[in-house]
Amino acid sequence: MYKIDKGIPVPAGRTTPRTGKYPFASMSVGDSFFVVDEDQKRVAASAHGWGRRHGAKFRLSQVTEGNDKGVRVWRTE
Repeated sequence: MYKIDKGIPVPAGRTTPRTGKYPFASMSVGDSFFVVDEDQKRVAASAHGWGRRHGAKFRLSQVTEGNDKGVRVWRTE
């Protein structure tokens, strides 16, 4: 059983906007960025979620640039 408390104030909401790990908000259609040594599934999930909330679409590909393996993300819509 849980004890019910009364009169406890609700915490204030977030006062500063969240900044994401990836620069989706700064991208225009045709822009891309490269992430070194990152799991493609993790980046894809972030891109899909951000795109769903903001009406954007992305394409990802595992690539090697120079000696670095990673993921390149393009904004397509």
